Amino acid sequence: MRLLETLAWEVATFRHLPDEAVTQKPVVWLFAEYERVAEARWRGTTEQIAATQTGV
Repeated sequence: MRLLETLAWEVATFRHLPDEAVTQKPVVWLFAEYERVAEARWRGTTEQIAATQTGV
């Protein structure tokens, strides 16, 4: 877990990510960002499946 925290901190500080990434614990922000992206991908996939099934 220490390695992950170190990696997250380096990403947050050197990539100039949003303020949330630096003010929160980087690991918390990293996992929140991962969840956001995963949910967006899942939503996009389900919308695509629904569009093909309805013929839109």
